Amino acid sequence: MSEFENELREQVAEAYRALQEAQAEDEPGAIKAYSQRMGYLVEIAEEHGVDLAELELSAHAR
Repeated sequence: MSEFENELREQVAEAYRALQEAQAEDEPGAIKAYSQRMGYLVEIAEEHGVDLAELELSAHAR
């Protein structure tokens, strides 16, 4: 696995954890921001053929 793939997976996992925390604390602005970040990162992963399935992300990633 390349350094790019590792970094992308780490960023996706970090954004997902932050999104879950924002949802738990009911912070609409943060939820929107992290949802958008997740969508952007998932798009990058798709463009570069990086499989994120092992991260077990929910539907919130899109």
